[in-house]
Amino acid sequence: MADTPRRRPYVYVTWITKLLSGESSCWWAAWYKSTYKYEKRPDDGFDSVGWNKKHDALTDAREAELIADGWVTRKEDAAEFTLKGAGADLAGKPDLVGLKDGTALVIDAKSGKPKKADHWQVLIYMFALPMSWLKSHTLVGEVVRPDGIREDVRPITAAEREQIIAAVRKVTAKEPPAPDPGPRECRFCDILHCPTRYVKPEGDARGMW
Repeated sequence: MADTPRRRPYVYVTWITKLLSGESSCWWAAWYKSTYKYEKRPDDGFDSVGWNKKHDALTDAREAELIADGWVTRKEDAAEFTLKGAGADLAGKPDLVGLKDGTALVIDAKSGKPKKADHWQVLIYMFALPMSWLKSHTLVGEVVRPDGIREDVRPITAAEREQIIAAVRKVTAKEPPAPDPGPRECRFCDILHCPTRYVKPEGDARGMW
């Protein structure tokens, strides 16, 4: 199946979180995803069933705590948003949003190793939700991890808002950023038809030893 151009650029939140945190550097990959409907590379080593079970258990447990404390909750599909800009869309789906007494608690559940990108993901939700369905609330953020660990995400700053806007503009521009292939970048990239994917170089020393 050939990759096909989108009718208009579309950015999903998780495509830019590691770029904003500095944990990834290939802006081209996010640009390609935003510009094309692409065929994904199979990941036979990823246990999606096990991951979903852990993730859902974290989200469900935190939601139960909030409800018991009097919060009204929206989870996943009920919390999703799409921001339509002049030339591109930004979309995302928070794991959980709790609402109580004018405060909105924006939560993302992570079962893997802590990453700076996890906090950026919540920050982007806090940037986008007030322009979508979440109006007139004071926003606070949280990353939930196994063993009951909760990491507070501080309110988004003006500088971070500008970083998010600049990132969306960069990955939806007409001209693509330069690719930055490498073993770390390409290992987890799911673009099947990437023309610049990193391949480990090998030499030929036959006849020498």
